[in-house]
Amino acid sequence: MSNTPITKADAQNIQSMASHEGLDTGKGSVPAKAQSFGDKNLDAAKEATAKGFATQSSDDKDTTKPGTELKK
Repeated sequence: MSNTPITKADAQNIQSMASHEGLDTGKGSVPAKAQSFGDKNLDAAKEATAKGFATQSSDDKDTTKPGTELKK
């Protein structure tokens, strides 16, 4: 198993695939948990970047709101 954090894009892909397969995507489901992890990881990356502990990655884009860029 990888220690790579799940990104928002990963979570969206999981949600999309589950939805297309007719699987549950509601509260408590694996796709919903993936979305939650993706949100938390994005928030943590934004905070670390704002504090100067990290640099912005191309994988850290907030895809929830198109056109929204990370604060630098």
